[in-house]
Amino acid sequence: GEFDMRDKSVEKLLESGAGWVRLPMSWDVFYYDGRFIHKTYDAAMETMRFTPFSMLGVISPSYDKKLNAWSDPAAFAGYVKELSFRYRHYISTWEVMPGIDYAYFGGKQLTPQQFYTTLKGVHRILKSANPDNKVVLGALNRVRSSFLDTLCKYEGHKYFDVMSFTSYGDAEAITGQANGLKRTMNRYGFEKPVWMTSVYYGAMPVADTGDGFWEEVVPAALGLIGRPVRKTEVAVVTGRRRGVAALNEYQISRYLEGQFKKVSVISNT
Repeated sequence: GEFDMRDKSVEKLLESGAGWVRLPMSWDVFYYDGRFIHKTYDAAMETMRFTPFSMLGVISPSYDKKLNAWSDPAAFAGYVKELSFRYRHYISTWEVMPGIDYAYFGGKQLTPQQFYTTLKGVHRILKSANPDNKVVLGALNRVRSSFLDTLCKYEGHKYFDVMSFTSYGDAEAITGQANGLKRTMNRYGFEKPVWMTSVYYGAMPVADTGDGFWEEVVPAALGLIGRPVRKTEVAVVTGRRRGVAALNEYQISRYLEGQFKKVSVISNT
């Protein structure tokens, strides 16, 4: 059943050496028809309570035009308060609205001004539930956009503890994205830890350069979970499917062979 599947997922996470579990806690799931539904997340907490994982709770509003943080701020505040107080013994790190610079609600794109107001209110609630709560900025999709710059002009950086971003495209862009965030922080005179809280792509370097990804990012990530590169097996996909680029023979030879213990190739043409 559902619990068996969840337990198996936890087993795989333990085997991987992961230290964190990111748990989306959508308003749509938690709040329905004017009342809070605790069953789903109570069950998740029961599964996780005896594991060594730290949890990152994701505060995510509804994308429906009738139910979002600014159309009904009181209801949204109630949702955040219910989450943060009910699960305060399980979660002390909260990500506020992932993908903030590319989010649409009711057909309209979220503005930095709207997010600033929401972030400020969420920060107050989370800190009142637990002064040690960490507030993670809703992960940026497009680091080079003006969204973060405008948010900083409003002094939004006062209301989060961790800067974060997502990577849904070229793996090689990760280093540049992180450096871009650091430059923005330097420009506005503050410093925060930088986390990448969400990844969704195949690791696909272009043919002529690894740009530090395979030589720096991958070994560093493996080091964090205690896995030497030379003892790590990887599987890669060749060919193209649904318009997504994949590794070719040159890339496999250039970046993988000779560096990892074993490289398995899967055809996806």
